[in-house]
This record gives sequence, C-alpha cells and structure tokens, in this order.
Amino acid sequence: MNYKRIKAWAFIIVVCYLLILISLVASANGIIDLQGKPIATDFVTFYSASQLLQTSSPSTLYNTLSIHEAQKLLANDKVQLFAWHYPPPFMLIVYPLHFFSYYSAWLLWTLFTIIPLLLLLSIIYRHSLAVLIFLAFPGTFQNIIHGQNGFLTAFLIGAGLWLLNKKPIISGLLLGSLIYKPHFAILVVPALLAGRHYKALSGVTAAITLWIATTIILWGGAPWTAFFENLPFAGRLLEAGALPFFKIPTPLSGALMIGLSVQLSRIIQLIFSLFAIASAIYIWRNSNDHGLKMSTLIVSALVASPFAFDYDLVILAPVIAILLAQPVQEDKSCRNWALFFWTLPFLSPAVAAITSIQIAPLAFVAFLILQIKVCIRHGRSC
Repeated sequence: MNYKRIKAWAFIIVVCYLLILISLVASANGIIDLQGKPIATDFVTFYSASQLLQTSSPSTLYNTLSIHEAQKLLANDKVQLFAWHYPPPFMLIVYPLHFFSYYSAWLLWTLFTIIPLLLLLSIIYRHSLAVLIFLAFPGTFQNIIHGQNGFLTAFLIGAGLWLLNKKPIISGLLLGSLIYKPHFAILVVPALLAGRHYKALSGVTAAITLWIATTIILWGGAPWTAFFENLPFAGRLLEAGALPFFKIPTPLSGALMIGLSVQLSRIIQLIFSLFAIASAIYIWRNSNDHGLKMSTLIVSALVASPFAFDYDLVILAPVIAILLAQPVQEDKSCRNWALFFWTLPFLSPAVAAITSIQIAPLAFVAFLILQIKVCIRHGRSC
C-alpha cells in the first residue's frame, strides 16, 4: 500500500470536513443553518431533552408537543420536530449537556465520544495512520454533522467485544450499556451464549440492572412506561416515510423504497434479521477467531435491526480496523472489504437516493456469507 498517498488524501479529506463544519457554523443564524435546519441536526434532540429534564418529568420527553416547544425555544418557531425515542438510560447520558451552550455542548459531546473510539481503533489497528484514516472515515463526518451518538455506540460494542477474553466482566459492562440503544444490542446475549462467555453475560446483566435501577430510583417507572408506549409511534414514523428512506440502510427501508407493501417489507426484514441472528450464533459457536466473531456480530447487528441511519454506519469502524489488521499477504479481500465499508456511509445513501436501492443490507449479507464460508474452511477471519 502507498501509505504516503493514503496520508495525503486522508489529510485533505479531514481538512474538507473541517471547512464544511466551520462554514456551516459561520453562516448560521443562531443554531439554524441556511436551509432552516439546526446545526448538528439531531443534536438538538439531545440538547433540548437535557433542558427539558431540568423543569419537567422525564416522561415529558416522549410527548412530541412538549419537546417540540423546547426545541422552538432553543432554535425558532419554524424548526421541525425532532422526537425523542430513546430509553431512559440515555437521559442520564445527555443530562449534563444543559450546563453548556449549544455549540460548546456539541463540541464536548463530539470530543468525549470520539476520543475513546479513536484510542480503541488505534489499539485494534496498530498503525501510525490509524487515527487519520478514521478521522477521514465518512462515518465520522456523518456522525459529527448530525451530532449523533454513533461514536458512543461504536466504542461500547467495539471495546466490549475487544475486551471479551481479557476482561470479561468489563466487557459485559460495556456491552450491557448498549441498553441506551437496544436495537444494536439484540445479538449480544445470543452471541455470548453461543460462545459460552458466561462471565461477560454476568457483566451484561449487571450493567442492564444498574442502568434500569438508577433510572427507576431517580424518576420512577413512568419514563419506562412512556418509552414502551412510544415504540409503536416510532415504528409508524419509519414505515410511513416520515423519515427519508434513502438514509436508512436496512432491509425494511430497502423493501419500502422499491414499492413493496408495509406487510411484505416487514416479512423481508424478518428474513434478513433471522439470517443475521443465525450467522452470528453459528460463527460464535464454531470459530475461535476473535476478529471474525467481532466483525460478524457488528455487521449482523446492522442487518438485524430495522432502525438504523447512515450515521449509525460509524459502528463499522471497529470492523474496518479488524480487517485492516489482517495480514494482507494471506487474503487481499480483507482490504477490499475494509475500503468498501469505509466508503459506505456516503456511498449507501447516495446510491439509494439515485436508484432507490439500498446496497448496505445486501453488502452486509454478502459479507456474512463470506464469513460463514471462511469459518467452515479455516475457522479464522476473512
């Protein structure tokens, strides 16, 4: 590989990201950009939730009128609704944001979530260019410009899996903390059971219990009731097209985009989900290669959930690091998949917007099939 060329291009890409972000902030009216949307669009949800928690019951966050009013006070009367769909533990995570101004909170949120992830990726892919490569990763830009929580999710699942054999209890605590975004954690318990990682499972149980108990002690059970009552509403928003399908790299979105009915699209999502679950369980039961197991679980999680957005593809960062760390002399397909996954956060929504075809779930299934074949032949990664 020509590392000098990679370094030069990565540096140029990072500079371009910075210039875009600076121009957005400099041209904004308050926190509203030239298109009438909040800067760091989804971060307005986190920040307004933090503010609302100071004066209202946590259950109020699930009331669209209440949180929209908070967002209007923060931005202007024309700002669109950014609804809250997260479980109560995430309220604890965003709670301190109100101590800072909007832009300071966005900056601190970005730094405090990306730095641990970059350290993890540098440990997995021990190369001097690791940090620069992942700063240039399109998933990084997508997550920053949306002000989203993808860095936190990527760190929890990546670090949790990476520490599995060395520090199983800590591994379980990290993986259990994915309760704040549970649709990406649905494969954790089946995989750990298949791999007989019982100490890690105890950590997962402890983390989930701690998060739930803390929220109930602080706020009672009402926020949890509101969360579960809100789930059908979140599902209807997704299926009705209230959210842009081209930005949702899931089998459900892909089926809806080509004109299939909601019922048939649900069936297709279920088929993909079952395949993803079966793939993860098979490899975690039959392989001793930790990299193969990690990458399979993360990709399977993206296939199994109907809820994912382009910024969530940043959780592919640990997978890319694992693939790049494989000896290139043994199999060049690892580098090819790493490059493809690196481009996917930009490539997937672009292709979907132009062709109405979601390539991400199709690519993920192809990758899982390859992983299963490799596991059958060699029991090792890629």
